[in-house]
Amino acid sequence: MAYRLVHQLSYMNRTRNCLRHDDRLEAVAGAVRYFQNSFNLSAALEIEKRKQEDWQDFLQWELEDPQASIEALARGLNLEQRRAARALRESYDWIHRR
Repeated sequence: MAYRLVHQLSYMNRTRNCLRHDDRLEAVAGAVRYFQNSFNLSAALEIEKRKQEDWQDFLQWELEDPQASIEALARGLNLEQRRAARALRESYDWIHRR
């Protein structure tokens, strides 16, 4: 009975050595710690990837249309907003060139 996880969870408290066997709890704690670290790492990598994508998009737009990119910078547009503004500007230019 002392080796079951539910038993170890239900009899756990702040007292030192309150459980004779806590191997199941330690295994669960290790698994939780592993997944927390892997999620934090993947989140940090995703944030860095997003920053790089944002910067590359800004540089590309700076080369294509410097005035529009500075306006977007002054307005504080994020990546999606800049892409939407670029699409609107391209459709506007396309309509008025005809």
